[in-house]
Amino acid sequence: MVKYYLDNAATTKVFDEIVKDLTYVYNEKFYNPSSVYKEAVEIKKEIELARTNLLACLGDKSGNLIFTGSATEANNMVVLSNKNLKGKRFLFGAGEHPSVKNSALELKNLGYNVQFIPLESSGRVNEIEFAKMLGKDVAFVSIQHVSNETGAFNNISKLVKLAKRANDKLLFHSDGVQAFMKLSYNIQNLGVDYYTISAHKIGGPKGVGALYIKNGVKIPTLIFGGGQEYGYRSGTENVFGMLAFSKAASICYRDLEKNRQIIAQHRNDLLSELKNLGIEYSVNGDSEGMHILSICLSEKVRGETLLYVLSSRGVLVSTGSACSAGKHMNTTLEAMGVSRNKILSSIRISFSAYMDFDAKVVCKIIKEELIKLEDKSYE
Repeated sequence: MVKYYLDNAATTKVFDEIVKDLTYVYNEKFYNPSSVYKEAVEIKKEIELARTNLLACLGDKSGNLIFTGSATEANNMVVLSNKNLKGKRFLFGAGEHPSVKNSALELKNLGYNVQFIPLESSGRVNEIEFAKMLGKDVAFVSIQHVSNETGAFNNISKLVKLAKRANDKLLFHSDGVQAFMKLSYNIQNLGVDYYTISAHKIGGPKGVGALYIKNGVKIPTLIFGGGQEYGYRSGTENVFGMLAFSKAASICYRDLEKNRQIIAQHRNDLLSELKNLGIEYSVNGDSEGMHILSICLSEKVRGETLLYVLSSRGVLVSTGSACSAGKHMNTTLEAMGVSRNKILSSIRISFSAYMDFDAKVVCKIIKEELIKLEDKSYE
């Protein structure tokens, strides 16, 4: 029944090339990479090649990359690993993904001095307020590269320079899940100490993420055991996930500029067609050209209601982050100053360059369902 999947910020379809690899890896490369015989050693080498490739895609082969079970795990790992910095301040963007925000709240519950950086109406962190909050006592900062709720882009390199100017010992983390293989950048130019990425947002499988750690930066051990992942995260490796993550990144890296053009076109086509059909929409924040679009199509219709009726017509969207599903208010939109009614009436549409999209068909369905729902609101 699904005709148009428009929730690619939640997850993406795994590339066909990777699905074809699944049986081969599990049947022919099932050996434990920690074993010492030839077959296992060869698999270990392939994992290291995958790691090197992901670092190359990020733009820093001299850095370290730790494979994790998810981006959520990587975010928790880096935020909670700085618990030894008692007496210091920790700054977080007010619109962070729940895996960062809830880790920050856990630090706060433990008595740490945690502060949240206000957002502009654009969805970006307020750089002026951020600069005011900085000081020698700030030990850790975490600001996402691209908002998972609105697609708003933060100028991480500028923010890192501001932070390091105030305290050159400060550690800076960025959740890059929605930016990796969507934007063209070199992580060395960003200047971050830590950076989180995820496989299932770029055509790879679920259950594998990674944390980039700048060369020379330390992080405590997360999981003790056999010493895998350089001792940071022990446990038998997810061989298929690691190799598939690398392959998905290579495919996206190859198509990066073309994909950006396709996504920008999808977005423009959608907004143009909504306008042609007389739908008076409003976009939450500023995410020009990005794959994520937070939009209110009618303040008379709840976003959740619209989501359900669209899904019955084969158009899948969301009301925001899947990790925030079930919550009544979108805290990111709230931090941007969006009104309560508009928040409850908004949906999130997120595009992929690898999936079919027809703006005329999608917008026709949206208009038909909006008319029905708006008529009911007057009954």
